[in-house]
Amino acid sequence: MTTPNTTPERVSIRRNLGHMMTSQVVTWILATVIAVVVPRHVGPEAIGQLRVATSLWLIGAILVDLGTSRLQQLEASRRGRAALADTGLILIVRTVSFLVTCGLVVAYAAGVVGTPQVVLLAAIISVSTLLTTWSEALSAGFIGLERMSAPAIAVALGKFVNVALVLVVVALDGTVVEIAWMGVIAAAISAAYLLRRFRALASLDFRSCTKAGARRIVRGSVPFMLAAGALVLYQQIDILVISFVADDDAVGWYGTADALFGSLLFPATILMATVFPSLGRLWSGDRPAFEHLVSRTWSLLALAAVPIGLGTALVAPSFAPMLFGEDFRETGTVLAVLGPVLVLTFGTILVGTVALATDRSGLWVGVMLTAAALTIPLDLVLVPWADERFDNAAVGGAVAYLVTETFQLTVGLIVVAPFLVNSAMLWRLTRTLIAGAAMSAAVWPVRDHPIVLPVVVGAAVYTMAVYVLRVLTPDERELISSMSARVGLRSRRTAEEEANQ
Repeated sequence: MTTPNTTPERVSIRRNLGHMMTSQVVTWILATVIAVVVPRHVGPEAIGQLRVATSLWLIGAILVDLGTSRLQQLEASRRGRAALADTGLILIVRTVSFLVTCGLVVAYAAGVVGTPQVVLLAAIISVSTLLTTWSEALSAGFIGLERMSAPAIAVALGKFVNVALVLVVVALDGTVVEIAWMGVIAAAISAAYLLRRFRALASLDFRSCTKAGARRIVRGSVPFMLAAGALVLYQQIDILVISFVADDDAVGWYGTADALFGSLLFPATILMATVFPSLGRLWSGDRPAFEHLVSRTWSLLALAAVPIGLGTALVAPSFAPMLFGEDFRETGTVLAVLGPVLVLTFGTILVGTVALATDRSGLWVGVMLTAAALTIPLDLVLVPWADERFDNAAVGGAVAYLVTETFQLTVGLIVVAPFLVNSAMLWRLTRTLIAGAAMSAAVWPVRDHPIVLPVVVGAAVYTMAVYVLRVLTPDERELISSMSARVGLRSRRTAEEEANQ
């Protein structure tokens, strides 16, 4: 049996992480452009209508997916290309599920929301959802085989096209409806690219699709669908509860802070999406290598989570009004409370992914549903308390989030990954937190300056502290150096190509 330090998966993960990180950085920057430009152009009412329609389809997408993406990834990681024979069947299952879900979403928008503009936006977004669900079905095979370049390029390509088209619409003084249609065009281009790449990898066979096969796919996917549904419920229920006990301003402050919070989780989502297929395969055949990979991933996530979380807490009060305007100053206060939550959430993303990869999805669904249930009484108590104490009810929702994330991470470490709790790991985490404290002390005097200054100061001090405290292992230093060199090489190649044109 190979040792953890010489497994071939290690090279694969390094390469795939480079693909995913490069793609995500690009898409994150582009998404930030949209998040700033569109609200300023169309105004809060139109953004609210778009948000409602989008939220309906975020929930509906769970029913469309049915958990088939995770199933396909695990099957491909364990069976290889043979698992791709089910892709045609999965596309059919998703399309049928989409047709049923589309009727439910549009009917709800028309009957409950009742605003014609929301109904129209929901109908437009339904087209984007169908194209996206096809793309995800094709991407799952690549991810399961640990070939991340095609999905990474597809996501970046779609985001780039969407941003370019939206900026044109904004320049021409277009409406929110026209902006929504740009998302359809971008989703179509992304799906077309993935279809082309998939056909070079395997063929799409629709002739062998049977009812028995569809039932097999649905039965295997249900645990993953329940996990996705529990996660969405957990993430959305606080908004609903806050809307019952606070005014619209508080909901807006919390919703805006939560959106920024979600965007800062991208290092964890990238890393866990990259290692998920390897976790599923190693769990079945090499438990020591599995535990080594989880431990190494945990260390890297902690290394990223501490500066992101503490840095967010420090700069959020001045950054939010600069980004969205003075009406959103209280968003900064909420985001400052959510900074420490980021550190915990990186950990819960890891233990949740480990639970799914090790066939313990039922356990994790129970944990998330319990956390969602805890959110209700916590919000009912903390939101009015924060309104009275700080004149910002949304702060109570952030404090409730801190409690439920602590609960999830604690249970996950005890039940899902107890091997992570050891003296060596605790010593490493302690040194990482000391480095974070040094960064915070350096950033504090410049926290209200333009965002570039505290970011540069914080990054420099944190990097130096990590080096002095010897937080990184030689293996991790090699990984970071190789990824940086790869990104730099790509940048130089791009510059050379542009110079030659």
